[in-house]
This record gives sequence, structure tokens and C-alpha cells, in this order.
Amino acid sequence: MKRVLMIVVAALVVVAISSCTKEGPQGPPGQDGQDANATCGQCHSFSDSIVVKIQQYANSQHATGSTTFEGAIGCAPCHTSQGFMEVVQTGADTTLAAVDGGAAINCRTCHKIHDTYTNADWALRYNSPVALRIGGTLDLTGGSGTADACAKCHQPRKRTPWPDDTFTQDSVRITSSRYNPHYGTQSTILAGMGAWQLPGSTTYANSPHRDALSCTDCHGGDGIGILGAGHTLKMAFEEEGEEAYNTAACEGCHPDIGDNFDYDGVQTEIQMLEDSLKNMLVAKGWITSSGSLVVPQYFTKYELQVIWNWGLVHYDRSLGVHNYKYSRDILQSGIDWASAN
Repeated sequence: MKRVLMIVVAALVVVAISSCTKEGPQGPPGQDGQDANATCGQCHSFSDSIVVKIQQYANSQHATGSTTFEGAIGCAPCHTSQGFMEVVQTGADTTLAAVDGGAAINCRTCHKIHDTYTNADWALRYNSPVALRIGGTLDLTGGSGTADACAKCHQPRKRTPWPDDTFTQDSVRITSSRYNPHYGTQSTILAGMGAWQLPGSTTYANSPHRDALSCTDCHGGDGIGILGAGHTLKMAFEEEGEEAYNTAACEGCHPDIGDNFDYDGVQTEIQMLEDSLKNMLVAKGWITSSGSLVVPQYFTKYELQVIWNWGLVHYDRSLGVHNYKYSRDILQSGIDWASAN
């Protein structure tokens, strides 16, 4: 009986196999695929345009990935590629979860690489007005108008307590030594935003750079080989063992700028004012020589404001180049207030 069943099963298998091998009716014709010469070839041509961008970017600070370990939800949006792309999609300031194994900022972080496989992929992934973490909206539309992608990260971070009009107590105890605007205040300094108007100070002025320039007009100008400008984004770099400066980006407006950025002594003046205010804050016992708050201790609203203002200019790191008048007025008002109080 078992032998009969085995023969029957074998026969059924043969029938099933033979029926599967029979060809059915021909289906409808499919659509032709895209011609790679008409898509991929738009970028991947025989030119060196991509090669030089890659080599320049390899010399940038972004490409080092030295801070990709900062994967917390509030840090990942600017310190990791995955975090940045996520918040661009969600519009949030934080990621939904911490980012482990963060990738360094790379081509597809900022550009729409391999979305359409055409030249449209060179477009910036983010190019809209930025809702600042400290409040307000920033839109760097001067010059080439491509700086909003930079401002998405290069902006100060709000601190608690925030010394605005809702600050009603005489003083508040601060326990964190890192009561500063963080390390990327460049966009707000350029735009003339973010500083507190201290009691008795006049309205802070702005330099023409605010309305005339985009970040990439200077930092992303014509590349100096693979050493500076272009996709290195560097304004200062080493050339043949000596420090060199990308002053070519400035010569259109300042033909007599020379070989460094201390035009008309601007950087010397801002450094002097910054050091003067810092020394006053150190002498009052409010900050250390490195710029950290001396904690724990109680601070008033205006003490926190003047400390914040100093940090806004200090962490911009351009010594007035981004916005000389705004930086000058912030520091001078701080010196005047600290002298009187």
C-alpha cells in the first residue's frame, strides 16, 4: 500500500512540474528604463568636477567626523548626517531617538544626492527660513542666498533659565558651567540677531555684510586647489608650511585688504573689546578664564544677559568679520554695563 501511495505522489509531482514549465500568454510590454547617459551622466561625466569637490571636502572640518559621538537627541541633528536629514524632514529641533554610529556630515547630508540621478541632485536638501532655537526666524537671503542650510546648525542654543521678560525673580541659582550660546553663533551674528539689548545701551548697528553676503559667498568661493575655499569651506589654511588666507573672496569689495582679515584693524579692535569684557567678567567671579560659568552661584537677569552676549561674539570666532558693527556694539555695551554695575 505504501508503495502505491509513493507512486501516486511521484506522479503528481511530475504533473505539477510539467505544468509549471509550460509558457503562459505573453504579458504587456514594460516601460523602458531611463537612459543612464541622460541621467547619471549629468553628474558622472568625464570631467573632474566631482573629484575636486570630494577632495576639497575631505580637507574640511565637517568631513573629519570628530564629533559624531554626540548622538543625543539634541546634539545629533548637527553632529551626525542621519540626525540632520531627520530634522529636515520633521521640522523638529531634536531627533526622535539618539543616533548611534553617527555618520560624518557628507555630500548627501546637504545635497539631494541620488534622489533623481540628475543635476537636480546638486540642490540643497534644506534651503528655507530657519526657526531659531532661541526664538525668531532667520533667513540669510543676502548674496547667493544659500546660507539657510548653514544656519540650520550654526546657531546658538537656548539656555534655561532664559533671561527674557518672563524672568521675574531677583536672581536664580545656576548649576551648569555651560551657560553659553554653544559653539555655533555665526548665523545670528551675521544676521544681527541673538544679543540682549542691555539697559542704557543704544540699538546695535549692523555692517553691510548682513544684507550683502551668504555664508558660501566667502567660505565656498572659488577653490584654492583642494586647500581652501570651495568645498573645504576654509578661510584660513596651510600652504607650503605657512598659514594662508582666502582673502580673494573679499577683494571684490575690499581690493586693498592685503593678505589677512584684519581689515582696517577690525579684528584687532574686536579682540581687544572681547578680552576687556572677559577680564571684567572674570574679575567679578562670574566666568573662568576659559569662559565657563563659575557655579553654583546666583545670577541676576542682566548678569546672565551680559555673559550670554560675550559668548555670542566669542563663539562666532570671526572677530568681527561676519558683522563688525554688531559685534563691536555688543561688546562695548557689555563693558559699559559691567563698569556701572
